[in-house]
Amino acid sequence: MVINRDGAFGVYSREGLAATTRLGDLSVGAEFQEWRVSNEHATPLRRVPIPVKPAAVEDACAGAEPFALMVLGHSMAPEFEHGDIVVIEPDGLVRDGSFVLAHAGGEWMLRRIERRASGWALTVLAGSEPAIEIADLASVRGVVIQRSRGGRRRDTKRYVE
Repeated sequence: MVINRDGAFGVYSREGLAATTRLGDLSVGAEFQEWRVSNEHATPLRRVPIPVKPAAVEDACAGAEPFALMVLGHSMAPEFEHGDIVVIEPDGLVRDGSFVLAHAGGEWMLRRIERRASGWALTVLAGSEPAIEIADLASVRGVVIQRSRGGRRRDTKRYVE
């Protein structure tokens, strides 16, 4: 439920709740019913259905723009805990020991990259998962430049110099 300054309130449909954004007096992403409350009774004002359309591919982030992801799992603990937010720089400089986003073995993963005699390896910090050997950096899609934990500013760590 949303209540505006004029005493009107709105109720979103259950189907549209997850994709709803409130912009002033316009509700985007759900069927919205606005009501006016006066003298202990409510009367509907108007019904405003606004469909949500997926963004076109050309409207998506450009290849060189940093983006954020949420860490799922504990394979990179203690550096990255479940629920941490990491900012990825797609054009970041990959160095030995950098934390990277890679696509290998058909899945996306957050790993530390290590230089080896045979090329490179993607390793975990916690657990006993074997390192994934890669010949070159083609599977690396970006470098972690920042980590944030649960809205605590002092727990933010930057990985760029």
